[in-house]
Amino acid sequence: MKLLHKASMQAMEVIIKPYKTLRMNLAICKSFNADFDGDEMNIHVAQTLESQTELRLLSAAKYNIISPQGSKPNMCIVQDSLLGAYRMSLGTQKLTKEQFFNISLKIGDDVLPDVLKRIQHIRRVLIEKGKKAQCFNGKGLVSLILPDDFNYEKHNNADPQEPWLRIYKGVIYEGALEKSVIGATNNSIIQIINKEYGADRASQFIDTIQFIANNWLLVSGFTVGIKDCIIPPTEINNNGVNKKQQIRDVVEKCFIEAENIKTTTNNPNIRELRINAALSKAKDIGLKIAKDALAPTNNFLSTVNSGSKGDFFNIAQITGLLGQQNLRGQRVPLLLNNGKRSLPHYPFENLTVEQEYESRGFISSSFIHGLNPKEFYMHGMSGREGVSDKVVSVKGS
Repeated sequence: MKLLHKASMQAMEVIIKPYKTLRMNLAICKSFNADFDGDEMNIHVAQTLESQTELRLLSAAKYNIISPQGSKPNMCIVQDSLLGAYRMSLGTQKLTKEQFFNISLKIGDDVLPDVLKRIQHIRRVLIEKGKKAQCFNGKGLVSLILPDDFNYEKHNNADPQEPWLRIYKGVIYEGALEKSVIGATNNSIIQIINKEYGADRASQFIDTIQFIANNWLLVSGFTVGIKDCIIPPTEINNNGVNKKQQIRDVVEKCFIEAENIKTTTNNPNIRELRINAALSKAKDIGLKIAKDALAPTNNFLSTVNSGSKGDFFNIAQITGLLGQQNLRGQRVPLLLNNGKRSLPHYPFENLTVEQEYESRGFISSSFIHGLNPKEFYMHGMSGREGVSDKVVSVKGS
C-alpha cells in the first residue's frame, strides 16, 4: 500500500480484540486507499508521553476527516452503510414503532440522551414545514443525530419523487441521502458538520449514521437477485413497444446507419471513424432504455442511485447490450486471410449484416442472457487491453 499523503498515517486508539487481524472502520479506508483483498498495514507504537500527546493532538483520525488536497472528506459513508442510509431515507420506507425504538435506543446516551424529547422536536419541525408528523421512518432515525440548528439543502436525484434533500433545524423533511451528501464530496453533510461543529461532532455523526444504517439493513434486508437484472417483458414504451424489442430496433437502426456511411464516405479513415461512432450510439441509447425499464424499487438500481457500487453503464451491460468493443480506439481489425476476417469462426464471404458487425467487435447480447463464444472472444480482447493499460500506466496523484 502506497502512502502518498498526510492522512495515510493516522493515530488511532487501540481496542484489543481476539485474533491477529487488524480491524478498522470502513469510513476511514479511503484515507489509506485500503480495501480487504489482502492489504497489509504497519503499526507504529508511540513510546513516550510526548509522542503520544503529539499524535493525539495532530494525527488523530478525527483531525484528518477533511483532506488538505481538495478540502473534501477523507472519511465518508461507503458501501453497505451508504446503501442502507439511502434506502431508509426514501419516502416509501416505513418502520414500526418497535423497530424504530429498537434501533434508536442502541445509539447510546452519550449521543442521544433523550429520545422522546428529540422525537417531539422532529414532529414540531415537520408540522412547521407542512408535513405529516410521522417520524417513525428512516428520515426520523437520521434526524435523531443531527444538531438542532443544522440547516441544509442540496439537489440530488436519489429520490425521483423528492429531487431536493432539505434539512431544517436538524430534521430531514424532504429528499433522500446518497453519495453526494454523505460521501467524499464538497458541501457534503460531513464536511459542513466538521466545519461548523468541530471534529468531535463530525466523527460522532459518521460513526452513528453507520450504526443506524447497518442496523436498519438488519431489519429490512437487502439482496440483488437475477430478477433485478432482467427487464420485465411487460415493460413497454409510449408506442406500446416492448423494451427488449426497442433495444433490438436501436441496434438495427445503427446497422442501417453504418451501411449508409459505407456507401457515402470515400475516405477510409473518416469512414471507419463515422461507422464506429454510429455503432457506439447503440450502447448509449441501450443504456437509457435499460435504465428507464427498471422499476424505482429495483435493488440493482438502488446500489447505483445511492452511489454504493456500480454505475448505469454496468446496468446497461447486464440488462441491455454490451455494444461496440474497441481496440486502441478502433473496431476489432481484420488480421486473418489478408484482411478479410477477424476470427476463423466467420465465413470468407456472404456474411449477414449481423455477422459482419459482430466480426468487428459489436456485441448485441447482454451479460444476463449470455454471450456466444465469438462475442465472448471479442469482449476478452478489449478487456485484455484494459488490464495491460492498468499494469503499465503510471497512476497520477
